[in-house]
Amino acid sequence: MANPIKAKDVIIQFLSGGGYVNYACAETLETTFTMETKPVKTIGDGVWKRPAGQSLGQTINLSGVVQRASSTPDAFDLLDNFKSMTAIDFKIIFFDEAGVAKILKGIGLPTEVSFSAGSEGFATGSITIEVIGDPDYVPVVPPEPPNPLDPDDCVAEIETAHSDRVMVGPTLRRFIYIDTMVSGSADIARWDYSIDGGGLQTAFTDGNIPTSWILPIAYNVGSHSITITPVCDNGFSGTPFTFSFSFP
Repeated sequence: MANPIKAKDVIIQFLSGGGYVNYACAETLETTFTMETKPVKTIGDGVWKRPAGQSLGQTINLSGVVQRASSTPDAFDLLDNFKSMTAIDFKIIFFDEAGVAKILKGIGLPTEVSFSAGSEGFATGSITIEVIGDPDYVPVVPPEPPNPLDPDDCVAEIETAHSDRVMVGPTLRRFIYIDTMVSGSADIARWDYSIDGGGLQTAFTDGNIPTSWILPIAYNVGSHSITITPVCDNGFSGTPFTFSFSFP
């Protein structure tokens, strides 16, 4: 299962000049999608409601410390949009461990801006933005392939492997053995493997090269292939290795 996206890895940007720039200081960011419904209750529904969708909407709520920044959009810039009743382009970007995961891009109109202060601490500001129309889903460009010279990448490649059948109790079972491999500084956290192009399976390890693992009984007879990919503990994948084997 993929790792959850952390709160700190969700940012909002506004169009400023020739490109999108991070909002100056957002302590919390919340975007809500809503549906307006209409009743379509008919005979036979009794006391139960029967709603149908009529219109969709999206609202963005921002709050955080008021920070005056000339190079990035801030609460006062959004106040200017509010006062002039002009919309502003935005992007909400969700990052995961592999890079950009999702982007919501659209145009919104600031409809409420508030500032608050107390005897101590910092001034805070809250902004509500009503999104105009449908926020476009932007296809994500895959991140650049890992740089082999980057210590955070997974430099791991299996060189040789073999298979054999071993008696396990009264049953003859198939084992896969990894003999040699090249690896960098990162430890191997797990092996992802697929047999005969089927679904991806995982074998975990303690960081060392496992000597072997056992395959299901169904693969003890006939010709088969297995593709094994080492995965480092930093989350990057190494080089896939495909091994074919056949037993009568």
